Amino acid sequence: MGPSSTNDMMKAAVDALDQHHSLSEMQLTEYIRQCYPEVSERDRRGLVIGVVAGAQHASSLHFVIETNQSSEDPAKRQMAANAASAISFWNMGLREPPRVAQPVQISHAAATADNELEQTAAMRLLFHHTRSWT
Repeated sequence: MGPSSTNDMMKAAVDALDQHHSLSEMQLTEYIRQCYPEVSERDRRGLVIGVVAGAQHASSLHFVIETNQSSEDPAKRQMAANAASAISFWNMGLREPPRVAQPVQISHAAATADNELEQTAAMRLLFHHTRSWT
């Protein structure tokens, strides 16, 4: 069996989070084996550890938010706001990076030529206006 698809891994991960009665690594790995046979055996343990670590981290951030968002200490309120921001970005799930155009590299010669053309055009315009005044 080849590598598991991202879609299969995501479904298994979300469903594993709902197994509140199965909180051991062995129980969750067995759940994934039985319910998601398309997730390869070599991926199951890592998936379980990642699911639990992610859930624990999200829970700890939520706890930071709940206990500090109304604090009198501005630093604690800022910490809560930062935790809320982190959770909000992870809430969007996996996503592709945006397409970004690469900056156009202009050679020194091309930039010099463009600059000379602009100066020549400006000189012509200036010359044309000064001749029309005489």
